[in-house]
Amino acid sequence: MNDLTAALSAARDEYREEEYVHRVKDLINSKIRELDRDAVVEDTRYFNHSAIPDFVVTWSGEKASRDLYIRGSYASILAAKDVEETGQGDPVFLSLDSNQDFSRENPPILPSMVKEESRKTTHTLLTDVRAMGEMLKPTGAAATPLAGLVKASFLRGGRGLIDEERAETLVSSSSDSELTALVRENFFENVALKMERTATIVGIALAASSDHSLNDQVLQALEGRLSRSELKAILPWLLTQEHPVEDARFWRRLASMFSFKDLESIAPDLEGLDLGSLVTSSAEVWEAPRAYLGVSSRMMAEDEVARNQLPTWSFRNGILGVDAGIHRVSFSSDGRVLKGRDEAGAPTWADLREELNAFRLASVNLRGITRSVRVDAEQSDDIRHDVESVASSLNDNYSVSDLALSFSPRETADGSATILIRYGKGLAISEGGATIADMTRASLRVLAYRSPLSEAEVSEVLHPGGWWNEEMSD
Repeated sequence: MNDLTAALSAARDEYREEEYVHRVKDLINSKIRELDRDAVVEDTRYFNHSAIPDFVVTWSGEKASRDLYIRGSYASILAAKDVEETGQGDPVFLSLDSNQDFSRENPPILPSMVKEESRKTTHTLLTDVRAMGEMLKPTGAAATPLAGLVKASFLRGGRGLIDEERAETLVSSSSDSELTALVRENFFENVALKMERTATIVGIALAASSDHSLNDQVLQALEGRLSRSELKAILPWLLTQEHPVEDARFWRRLASMFSFKDLESIAPDLEGLDLGSLVTSSAEVWEAPRAYLGVSSRMMAEDEVARNQLPTWSFRNGILGVDAGIHRVSFSSDGRVLKGRDEAGAPTWADLREELNAFRLASVNLRGITRSVRVDAEQSDDIRHDVESVASSLNDNYSVSDLALSFSPRETADGSATILIRYGKGLAISEGGATIADMTRASLRVLAYRSPLSEAEVSEVLHPGGWWNEEMSD
């Protein structure tokens, strides 16, 4: 008896029928959400009704929904012809009793009849609380992401008969090839394809981590767009392997299957993990509209070695960032997340002149005591000369409140991406086209004007070991 069936048995001991119903529905509701954290469960306030489901389950970010009907037994499902009468809309029938042998009843019902009943429609799921209990059991440390994806897809995309025996086989299979053969029978086609793709990724990763060799033909098998459920199953596993994949081509190909925004959507699952291999492989591609320059928490460490660790990419409180030297640069695809600090002091042109030699200026906003002057590249062929002329004026003292840098080429209307540096707020802001790499360079070299990193140090942040330059030159 697993935890779920034990809890239901305790609920049956409740004398009052109303309280029993309440306890059973609360228990099933909580277990659905435990099984799939993306599930949104609506209680219809009906129980065991012939036509109205007990729950309607939807999933965050998806249009699909499934009606879930609680039934007392498999026998009651067959007797009421539930599958035939309520087969529209991909329903789930959850039996509170796992027994399928009612051979002594009149008329008798056999296990083979239950299985045959499940085949009368294409997308109806027949299951029971013991099967759900199997799905809820913790996955072993040696399990691949496929087992986790099976659990997350149980109610979302399960079909046919998934009883306790089949559930146990699905979540504990020692062979991914054996498992992929079963998912075709017990899951929607699109869900089965996701599982097969997950198995492919796992197979490639295991091969790459063992013999450290990959060829382009193998990597071409990584295609399509990974769903949120796939990312939640795959990425934590890949990033916590004892022998992780070191080949940058693998990470670059994997990163092409989802976006930075997709990555942010599973931030809680990645909190505290080292994301360096993944992010540095995609930093030149993934776009990030906003970055904030703060102080690295490493500076609080008493150990000097800890303060001088290599750059590390990680999620902290749901926001991606990189610790580099004394700095931590945070990135977000949502401008509402990083609002910046209270307005602070602004640098002078002299503070910035040297670092800006490595960048293409789009505009500079000079603020003096008596007037402000904006120098724009569209109005000036030599923006640096014009800024120098204004900034060196004896009539006023000018500081740079903000400036804009241009990065190109980019897939934008004018072929470039502009990053606005707001010194007072500690922010780098882009209207579109700027990548994480662009934002990193702008933040660590221009926004961090008091203690900027060198070009070589920023290169190490983005491409540790120099592998990017080696790969791009091949």
